[in-house]
Order: sequence, then C-alpha cells, then structure tokens
Amino acid sequence: MKHRYTIACLFSALLLAAGAQACPDGPPGKHGKMFDSLDLTEEQEAALNALHKEKRASFHDRRAHHDDIQQLIEEGQVEAAADLAAENARQHIRSRAEFQSKLAEILTPEQMEQFKAEKGERHKHHKKMFRKKMSD
Repeated sequence: MKHRYTIACLFSALLLAAGAQACPDGPPGKHGKMFDSLDLTEEQEAALNALHKEKRASFHDRRAHHDDIQQLIEEGQVEAAADLAAENARQHIRSRAEFQSKLAEILTPEQMEQFKAEKGERHKHHKKMFRKKMSD
C-alpha cells in the first residue's frame, strides 16, 4: 500500500513539474477569478497575459529592494532606508496607475464597469473577513 502511495505522489509531482515547465508564468489565459466573468476575446486574453507578465516583473523589481531596506536599517542608516522605502512606495503607486490605465485600454467600457463593480464587492468581502479575523 505504501508503495502505491509513493508512486502516486511521485507521478503527481512529475505532472506538476511538467506543467510548470510548459507554462512558467502560469496557465495561459488565466488571470485569476477577477477576469473570469468578463467574457474576454482572444486578443484581450493575449494583452492581459502581456500586462500581467509586465506587472510581475515590476513587482519583483520592487520586492528586491526590501532586503536593501532591511540592510540599511541594520546598518543604522535609517534615513537612507526611509528614502528607499518611500521611492519603492512611489513606484508601486505609479505601477498600479499604469496597470489600471492599460487595463482600461484592453477592456471594453462595459467590461471595465463590471470589473470595477466586482472588485468593489471583493474589497468589501475582504474587509469584512479582515475585521472578523481581527475581532477573534
């Protein structure tokens, strides 16, 4: 019985590894639940794939600064750490604004309205769950 379980686990791991090799940036055409209900065209799917790839690269660039900020703090260079953190935050805001602008170019006005409405509902739900978690 243990032998079958081990083989099943190894087979599953191989399938997952093969899938990761085939699509290193995640499954093609899937951007999470946020876009599932928007009935995207193939062109929109391709544009969103490119936009998400760009967004991931930007995120990883900003994320790399976290270690630098921590290092500066440990070295007692608090002002330099604060400056770097502030620049990182400014870049994050710029990146979000650029993403939203490009998203508005990809989606139709109707899709954009639907996206905003669903995003608002998700935000309310997450806020409610956060408050519940904090009160426990």
